[in-house]
Amino acid sequence: MRRLVTLVIIFVLALPLSAMADFWASRQSNKYHHPSCVWAKRIKAANLVVFKTPAEAVRAGYLPCNVCKPPVPRR
Repeated sequence: MRRLVTLVIIFVLALPLSAMADFWASRQSNKYHHPSCVWAKRIKAANLVVFKTPAEAVRAGYLPCNVCKPPVPRR
């Protein structure tokens, strides 16, 4: 498990800044976040779900975070 967490951290740190504009969610929650959100930073690597767009997150059943207020897709 520790090795997996280390690999995930290395992978995330190696991503270009454009990839960091994705939206993060947890398998244990129903909210999606900007990666810089205080709540996104608390997501365990094993529970991390990454979406390219807010529309993807909403289609997967997630709601926008009330703290970081990520964009909400238009219908």
